[in-house]
Amino acid sequence: MNGSPRKQNTAAMVDAFCEGAIVTYRNMLGYMGIEDAGVITAAGDENKSEAKLNEIKEFAKAL
Repeated sequence: MNGSPRKQNTAAMVDAFCEGAIVTYRNMLGYMGIEDAGVITAAGDENKSEAKLNEIKEFAKAL
């Protein structure tokens, strides 16, 4: 039953939750007087790799 109202409602709820979480996050940053410096992600073989660790260290130095 692709496209069923239930699936559409669930997708809308997920979107609304994500939107609310992002707004809350941004409000918290503003309240604390800090800025978002970005995100680094690691997946699969990148986890625990020396190359990813070096990338994170370089990123931290630039802050």
